[in-house]
Amino acid sequence: MHVKKKLMNLSLNEPNSSQTTSATKARSVRKKKKPKRIKAWLITWEGDDVEANGRCKVASVLPYRTKEIKTIMRALFCAGYNLTLCGKVALGSANENDAPNYFVEHSPGKYYYGECPHEYLFARVVKELRCERNETNECEDILFWTELETFLPAPDQRSVPTDGFNYFKGASGIYRVIPEGPEQSYTYSVKYSA
Repeated sequence: MHVKKKLMNLSLNEPNSSQTTSATKARSVRKKKKPKRIKAWLITWEGDDVEANGRCKVASVLPYRTKEIKTIMRALFCAGYNLTLCGKVALGSANENDAPNYFVEHSPGKYYYGECPHEYLFARVVKELRCERNETNECEDILFWTELETFLPAPDQRSVPTDGFNYFKGASGIYRVIPEGPEQSYTYSVKYSA
C-alpha cells in the first residue's frame, strides 16, 4: 500500500507525454528574441597587416564602465600580436616606464595600442552593439554597432575655425565634432580544421 501511494504521487507530479509534447511545440513556435543592443567597449585589431593574419578582428567586448582599458589593451596585444615568447615576457612584465609607448589616445575615449599603422588595437565605447548568427551559415556571426561621436582637437586652438565643420569649445580646448556614424558590421566565420 505504501509503495502504491508513492507511485501515485510520482505520477501526479510528472507530466504525461501529451503535456510534454505540447510544451515542446509551444517553445519551438515562439519567435526568436531579438539580440539585446548594448553600450560597450569594442576592442578591434586594425592596421595594414590585420587581414593577412586571418584571425577575428574583434579582440574583446567589455562592459562600458570598465576603467583599466590601458592594462587590458596591453594584455590583449601581448596575447594576440605575433610576438616571440621572449617578447611576450618582456612586454607583459615590463614596468610602466620600461614598456614601449604603444598606448596612444586618438581622441577622448578612443585609444590605440600597438604598432601603428601595421597592427594595433583600437578601443572605443560604441552603442547599439549586438551579435547575430547568420541564418544561412551557422558557423558565421555578424557583429553590429554604431560609433559614438568623436571630438578631435582642432589644429588651431586660438580660435574656432570657419572651415565648414562643426566645432565644440570646451574648457580644455577646441574640438572638431565628428558625428556618430551609421551602423557598422563585421562578419566572422569560425574555421574548423579537419
